Amino acid sequence: MLRLITPRLIPDLALEETKKDGLGFDAYAKTFARLIASSQTQTPMVIGIHGKWGSGKTTLLKLIKTYIDQLQTPDDLSKAKFLNEDEDKTGLRCCRAVWFNAWQYSDEDELLVALMRVVVQTMVQDEFIVKSLGKILDPFRARRDVINTVFSWFAIKAPFFEIKLNSGAAVETPFSKKIAFLDQFSVAFDRLLAAWVHQSFTAKKVDDAKGVIVVFIDDLYRCLPYKTVKV
Repeated sequence: MLRLITPRLIPDLALEETKKDGLGFDAYAKTFARLIASSQTQTPMVIGIHGKWGSGKTTLLKLIKTYIDQLQTPDDLSKAKFLNEDEDKTGLRCCRAVWFNAWQYSDEDELLVALMRVVVQTMVQDEFIVKSLGKILDPFRARRDVINTVFSWFAIKAPFFEIKLNSGAAVETPFSKKIAFLDQFSVAFDRLLAAWVHQSFTAKKVDDAKGVIVVFIDDLYRCLPYKTVKV
C-alpha cells in the first residue's frame, strides 16, 4: 500500500516576529538597530535594503522594527535586547517607528501625502498625543483652517474634534495644491513629531541626540519610478 505524506508548503509571507528566524537575519537586524538607536548616528539617514523578489527584504525590515520598538519610552531604554550583556545603554535614544507600505498607496496621486497620513495615524494611536493635542497645537490656532484641512485628508476624527481645534472649515483642495498646504502645515507637523518622540508637549523639534523617527518603507520598488522619487 502506498504511504502518503502531507506536503509542506512555504508561503511567500514575511516572517512575523513570533516565528523563528529561519533566514539568519537576526544578526543583521540587531546591527541595523544598533546603528539607528545610537545617539552618535546623525540624521537624516537613509538605509536601502535591496534584493530579489522573495529574498526576505520585508522580513528583515520587520525584524529591525521589532528591536526598534523596544525603545519607545524615553525614560526607560533598558528594554533593548540587541546590545551585548556588558554594554552600557546610556548611548541609546528613543525610537518611534512608522510602517509604510508604499505599494498599498501606489494608486494615490501623491505618495508623500499618503506617507504623512500614515505618520499622523500612527502618532494618534499614542495616548499621550491624544491627551496633549490641544496644548501641542495651541500656538497654531491662527492657522486652524490649514491644520483642519490637512487633518481632513487623514480621515482621523475623534481625537481632533474632541479637543475642538477644528473650528475652521476644511477647504476642498485638489491634489495638485496639497503640497503647498503641507508646506504651511510643516511647522505644526514638526511640533507633533517632537511631542510624540520626546513625550513632551513643550518640545518644538526632534532632538536626534535623544530620539528619532524611523520610517520603514516597504515595497517601494513596486511603485512607478516617478512616484518613488516623490517619497
